[in-house]
Parts: sequence; C-alpha cells; structure tokens
Amino acid sequence: MMTPNRRRRRHQSATVPAIALALSVTGCVAGTVSSDNPDTQAASVDETAVDVAQTPDTVSDASEPQTEVTTTATEQAASGQADVEFPPYVLEPGKMLDVGGYSLNTYCFGEGAPTVIMESGGGWGAIAWAGIQSQIAETTRVCSYDRAGMMFSDIRPGEATPGQDMADLTAWLKASGEAGPYVMVGWSAGGMIIRDYAWTYPERVAGLVTVDGSTFDFGDGSVTEEDWYVQSIAGLTNCQAAAEAGTLAEDPDLLTTCAGAINPLMMFPDIQAIFGPQALEAERYANMVEGLKLTEAGGAYLQAKQESFGDLPLHVLVAGSHGEDSPFAADSRTIASWSSKSTFEIVPNAGHMIHYDQPEPVLAAILGMVQQVRAETAE
Repeated sequence: MMTPNRRRRRHQSATVPAIALALSVTGCVAGTVSSDNPDTQAASVDETAVDVAQTPDTVSDASEPQTEVTTTATEQAASGQADVEFPPYVLEPGKMLDVGGYSLNTYCFGEGAPTVIMESGGGWGAIAWAGIQSQIAETTRVCSYDRAGMMFSDIRPGEATPGQDMADLTAWLKASGEAGPYVMVGWSAGGMIIRDYAWTYPERVAGLVTVDGSTFDFGDGSVTEEDWYVQSIAGLTNCQAAAEAGTLAEDPDLLTTCAGAINPLMMFPDIQAIFGPQALEAERYANMVEGLKLTEAGGAYLQAKQESFGDLPLHVLVAGSHGEDSPFAADSRTIASWSSKSTFEIVPNAGHMIHYDQPEPVLAAILGMVQQVRAETAE
C-alpha cells in the first residue's frame, strides 16, 4: 500500500449533489449538451496520443499556468444564458440490466475494441456523457449507465457499504456481456470508482481517464459540521421528512431545492417532465442520505487500496478552476504519479464538468487512449 497523503481536505461540493450548495455551478448543474451529432465536437486522435515514453518515476505534464475561470458553459446554462439540448436517447430508458435484484439503465453504442466504459459523477447518471458518447461511438464501442438510484435505474435495496458502487460496476459489466479489457473513464466520484476497479481487477483494464476525478481518499479523515456532505445530510433529511409527511409539494421553494439535490438536471423542463415525481419520493432522499453517510468510510476504504498502477496508461484531467497550485491539483498529480505511462493535464476555462465546458480535451484524452491501447495490442 502506498503511503497516503494525510493532510486535511475540504472536498469539492460538486462531487455529490449537496443540498447545502444545491445546483452549484461547479458540478451540480448541466452545461450545454450537444445534440447527438457526431460532427459537433470531433477530436483529432493524431494530435492527442498519450505520451508513453516515461520512466517509472516520471509523469508527462501537459498543463500550463492557469487563471481562474470567469464564466463557463455550465455557469451560462445555470443563469439561463445558454440553451440546453439533450439527445433523445437519454430521455428514455435504454437496456435495463439486472445486477442482483435491482436493475441499472444502460446505453451502449458503436463497434470495436477496446470498449470504453463511462462512469458518471454523483447524482447524474449516463446523461453526464450525453454530449460526447455518440462521438466516441464513431471510433469504438462505448457504454454508460445510471448507477443505482440515479435517473432510470432502480434504488439499491438494503444497506450500502464502501465499495458497493464498484461491486455494482462489476456486476453490471458481467450482465452487459461487454468484453474487456476496457478503457475506463470516470468523472468526479466516478474517478474513484474506476480507480477502485482497476486496483481490484487490473487484468480487466486497458487504460484509465479521470475527468476531475474526486479525491476523497486523500486527507486525514477529520470531519466538521461545516463539511459539505454533513450539511447535505441535514438538508436531505429535512426533505425526506417533508416527503414522508406529504408536505413537500406545498412548499415550492423547498421542493425546488430538494429536487435539485436528487437530480441536478431538474432545472430543465425535459428532465423535470420525466423525473419530477421522484422529488416527492421519500425513498430517494433516504437513499442519498445513506450514500453520503459512507463518505468517510468510502474514503478510508479507497485509501487502504492505494498502490501503483504500474505501466497502466492513465490520463488525469483537472479543471482549471481549481488553480494549478490547489490541493486538489496536487492530489491529482499524485494519482498521475502512480502510473509510469501517465499524462497530467489542467484544462483551462473549465469548471468541474470539464466535458461540458471544454469537451475537446476530454474527447482527445479518451480517443487518444483508445488509439494507444490498439497500438499496444497490435505489437
């Protein structure tokens, strides 16, 4: 096990939809999602191949000094300055796959290997990748899904445990029949899930791309009442109580806040029309509270698994809004250092949802990884 970084961290509120900061533009509202048009955001693979000529102790650093982001696409959407168009496929269930008594909604497109597996951030589900999945499908097979309790997927029965999301990912991949090894892409909390999977099943992973991936497994584990998820638990518990009492619908302001915590996209009419009733379900809030209560234990669980990825190709993307010298960027550089074939990149003019604000670097990283894996497989 690698020696963890034990300094105190106040984690980014965007990683899980926090009711204390509901609809925060840094990660809990949608940005401009393109239509399902493969020509809108094409990326040149030849210009973005990951640098593999690294020594075991060297990380390719593609970042440049960055200034603070002023107005990102996600901020424009939140303020009504930008239109949002969702591809039709994400507005209805795809294929429901049973993972042990409950089912997860799945979207798979394209042909070819390696298959790209896309893991979303907290609260979003597969819709997080709606702007780029169809473009990846032009090059290779690509799958996304809604984690348990998100969007069209069932709520997971029983008590959740640290590592449960990774266990669900494992069961979902088996149910899907998709062949590995995979290129795994994880945004926000999804970055931790794919790291967990790669440590547990290294033979099933061909490459990793983290997109502003969360770092709950860094820090000393101390908690204060000011931590975003502690406040979120209190707020969601209030929503749950109002839903159980049947009074939530009588308070429009509270309902709006609670709905935004359950589904960060509820501000958009298309999404509200489909998922609006979920905001009145007490079970939804209880499910999120249980998940948030695992934040500390989940961080400790993953911290205990930290180790080198060896020569597994790894591309770490960090939003420029953090700042080049931020603790988050430092933790992300540490993650990049765990592979001898890694690239670390700070993306300018991007907030937490890099793939909405600046989709081109994300597409370039993913398609570059696919190209690299194909080249290595052919050798």
